Amino acid sequence: MPKKPAKYDLKFWTLCDVKSRYVLALELYTGKVGNTIQRNIPTNIVLHLVDQLSKNVQQGRNITSDRYFTDFNLAQALLECKMTSLGVVNHKRSFVPNELKLIQQDLHLSWFYFSGQNTILSYQAKEKKTPIILLSTLHDFVEVFDDEKKLLTMIHDYNQTKFGVDVVDQCINNYTCRRITRRWPMIVFFNMIDIAAINSLNIWLDQNPDWNVGKKYFRRLFLEELSKSLTDSRNQRRVKQPRLAPKVKLALQSFGYELKTENLMVQDNIDNLVKTKKRCFLCPSHPGRKVRQICDACQKNVCNSHSVSITSVICQSCKKNTSSK
Repeated sequence: MPKKPAKYDLKFWTLCDVKSRYVLALELYTGKVGNTIQRNIPTNIVLHLVDQLSKNVQQGRNITSDRYFTDFNLAQALLECKMTSLGVVNHKRSFVPNELKLIQQDLHLSWFYFSGQNTILSYQAKEKKTPIILLSTLHDFVEVFDDEKKLLTMIHDYNQTKFGVDVVDQCINNYTCRRITRRWPMIVFFNMIDIAAINSLNIWLDQNPDWNVGKKYFRRLFLEELSKSLTDSRNQRRVKQPRLAPKVKLALQSFGYELKTENLMVQDNIDNLVKTKKRCFLCPSHPGRKVRQICDACQKNVCNSHSVSITSVICQSCKKNTSSK
């Protein structure tokens, strides 16, 4: 989608709250279903997203859409759900009068058509350009917002509410958990986590309005705290493991986890002993295998035939002593 500000691997139809950036409904576009001819696809998409909302949330809401979704049939269907609509109309729509499609000589000239609760506006924003056409069931009267440009309230309201989905895309692109992958299920999973993080931030700020007030990077701070809380239980288990890679130990220490001294001493001894091969102390003189692997309990070299590896390497004799106790 070249005209969109964000690049899409998979397309999600999204219904967002423009004030809080909360994602209310979501649907994955899976392409054409079978060989059947589908009609009124944009209208069906919006109605399917609206149906995911509860009745008390639907009533009194306004849906702002772009030229792909805005349609007269959609506006009437939303009115039946006690919802209003506002959006830019494609000039190819059949319900738009031909008079509103003409280029006007006077700049900032406006034309209105009224039909019941429906209002169609044609606004000449630029010279020698096709006018902007809007359809609204929210505005039933003419009101000027800016006298200099003769900007109407209908256009002003559209400009203030048209960017909800684009802002969510921008937030996800700025701070995301996605990784480079060619597996589309993983892409969907990462996108769901990003959206869940945005919604959780909105809920957290609603319950804690004084949290990090005045900081512009509060979303980054929230994602850091969220990631730490999600991985804390796993990291606590890893701290107790006797054998950890050096990179893992440094990563855990950088996040404030304290490793046990006995684990550190065992790991240091292992690093010193495994540099050279020695004979397995349980093997007979023939074949007398030489291995670098050592038992974590007695620190003696032992081969795979005389050891059991679960989470750590334990020789058979130490295993018998442990089981007998």
